[in-house]
Amino acid sequence: MIGRLAFRLSVIAFALLSAITIVAVPASANLNTDVGVQVAYHRLRNVSHPARCLVARNGTDWTVRGVSCGTFADQRWAPVLRSENPAWWNYQNQVGSPARCMMKNPDSNNVMVNRCSAVDSTGQWVHDYVTSTQFRLRVRGTNSCLLLQSNVAETPARLTTCGSYRDQYWYFD
Repeated sequence: MIGRLAFRLSVIAFALLSAITIVAVPASANLNTDVGVQVAYHRLRNVSHPARCLVARNGTDWTVRGVSCGTFADQRWAPVLRSENPAWWNYQNQVGSPARCMMKNPDSNNVMVNRCSAVDSTGQWVHDYVTSTQFRLRVRGTNSCLLLQSNVAETPARLTTCGSYRDQYWYFD
C-alpha cells in the first residue's frame, strides 16, 4: 500500500516537473541579450490591461504602435536613472537579470542593451500611458514627465509636466 502510494506520488511529481519544463521560456524569447544580438521588437505591456501592448521596432526605426500582446513571455523592466549620466535612462530588468539594463537616450531615442551601471534610486521613472499615439515616463513621486511621440519613426522625447492624466503603468515585455 505504502509502496503504491509512493510510486503514484513520484509519477505525479515527475508529471508536474515535466509540465514546468514544457512551459519554460525559450532562450530566444529572452530580451536579456548582449549588445549586438539582434532583437526584432521590444514591447510595453499595460499592467491594467494585460492584453494591450505598445511595440517598438528595434534598430534605427523606432516606430511605436499599439497592438495586442500576443504570446511573448513577460520580461518586466523597471526604469531607473543612471546617476553618473543624466542624459541616459536605464530600464533595469527586474525578473531574470538585475544587472542587465536597456538604456535609452531621451534626446536621440537610441536604445541599447548593456550592463547596468550605478543607479540613483530616487530618480526612478514609471510608465504612464497618455494616448494611443503618445506615451510618457513619469518620474516617481513627482509631476515631471518625459513625453515620447510614439507615432513617428524617430520618436523625440521632451521633459514636461505630467498634467492631469490618470497613470496607467506599462512595463517592458
